[in-house]
Amino acid sequence: CSAPIPTLSTGAHTIELATFVVEGSVTIESSRSAALRILFSGPSTFSVPAMLVVTAERVQLNLTPVADGLHLPSDLAFAADGSIFIAERRGTVRVMRDGALADDLALDLSDAMTRAEGGFLALALDPAFGENGFLYALYAVDAPRNGVEFTLARFRYANGVLTDRAVLLDRTTASSSGASGALRIGPDGKLYVALDSDSNGRIAASFATY
Repeated sequence: CSAPIPTLSTGAHTIELATFVVEGSVTIESSRSAALRILFSGPSTFSVPAMLVVTAERVQLNLTPVADGLHLPSDLAFAADGSIFIAERRGTVRVMRDGALADDLALDLSDAMTRAEGGFLALALDPAFGENGFLYALYAVDAPRNGVEFTLARFRYANGVLTDRAVLLDRTTASSSGASGALRIGPDGKLYVALDSDSNGRIAASFATY
């Protein structure tokens, strides 16, 4: 789940986090998190302000922007060489190296993601990424007759570009109110895929891990 930080005035604020799902006219909301204490000192030179977050356990976290100009970033993946792969909801992947975003996109699938309910959802690097360059991507593309459908694909990263797409899963219906999903590499080295509740359970179950 993701959401923009609300507009804050200078000073101390308390924020509680919750997730919600809209089913028709019914909204189902989770219980709220422990309160987060935020001290906001005003905007910095970045569009996202630096701020101090204090958790319920009284742990102080200093949040500092490292990149600007991103379009609804939806997931991150960190390579062993320090590179950061950034998925943008519009259907693109950008690479950040040595503290700077590369000028060119590593991947652009935006032509297949014109509906607001779809987009790039998650990415994960293969455990042997340094040797094989494999990156796994989960996104929701426009369905032939309406709505959006999940696609899970594997790409190979070479010379700053993600190429050699291999589709591992497709034609699985995503939520009509906004697709959501996640990818994670488990300690067993397998790729785990989570899809929203509107997906086909029978199909999704058969492609749960790789």
